[in-house]
Amino acid sequence: MRRYFHGLVGEDTGMTNKKPNIAMIQRWYDALGSNKYKQGQDQLCNHNGEFCCLGVLLDIECETDWVKTDWGWSIPAVEACGDASVDEGEDEGEDEGSGLISLTITRDAPVWHKLNIPEEPAEYAEMNDDKEFTFDQIRQHLKKKYLDKAERSKK
Repeated sequence: MRRYFHGLVGEDTGMTNKKPNIAMIQRWYDALGSNKYKQGQDQLCNHNGEFCCLGVLLDIECETDWVKTDWGWSIPAVEACGDASVDEGEDEGEDEGSGLISLTITRDAPVWHKLNIPEEPAEYAEMNDDKEFTFDQIRQHLKKKYLDKAERSKK
């Protein structure tokens, strides 16, 4: 498996034949444009409360509270990712055995399965961190790839 900072790329895409979850994509799109979230890089949510785009997704979709840790804000892994989708202790900033996650979500995460899109979480982490896309640019990607298509199919 190839390792990415915010996610993993596995053998199985986990995709079904279902359509993308447009309501969930719309919520993510809206949250990224809400000005509620300040953008940061390299963590789901850092010490300053700055979010990666994936951290925004977790914040709006997981019914759990973020926990302040030595390395930033973390979310309970079981809520965000299920059982097998977090590698605790492998990355700097993760507290082995804590049950918290600050850096990684994977394709296996229940929140990602609900989106039902073919892209990997790592692709969004790369947009946010490596390519330094703004939240608005990530929103435009979501709009063009999913929301506009869904709107056209309604007509």
